[in-house]
Amino acid sequence: MQALLATTSTSSSVSEMPKRRGRKPGIPNRKQTTISPLQYKRLTVILQVRRAFLPGARLAAFTGLVIGGFVPVAIWAVVHFEVQSIPALWFLVAGGLLYSALTVFHWIVSAFGSAYKAVGFCILLEGIMTLAHNLALSFAALIILVFINAVSAACALQVRKS
Repeated sequence: MQALLATTSTSSSVSEMPKRRGRKPGIPNRKQTTISPLQYKRLTVILQVRRAFLPGARLAAFTGLVIGGFVPVAIWAVVHFEVQSIPALWFLVAGGLLYSALTVFHWIVSAFGSAYKAVGFCILLEGIMTLAHNLALSFAALIILVFINAVSAACALQVRKS
């Protein structure tokens, strides 16, 4: 019995214990700049933000900001300054809202797990940005939409098509 206790005792020092190598679960590898489509679909909102701003993904982050951020800015500018004189521009606004709303919907479903919350959040955020006469409120919604669309586009640019 004493021999069994001696072999199972935890008297070994901490320095003898094997060190855990590798990264923490859920934190992307800094050297890996591309991911598979399946890995992309599994990224949470927080992991998308982390991945978008990895040191090795700066080009994707910049390109994502330009591509993803342009859509909400264009919608905001067209609605608040152009559409009154050229009503046909509502067609462009509808296309931009569709692009942005789908991205926001996927983000909110990922964050909160509820399609109902996602629909409500999309309607609220896109509606405020588009229709609110209070420019401060409209601009706040615009900033949130630029951030969501830019990070999502930056992560999408890192997806490896195979």
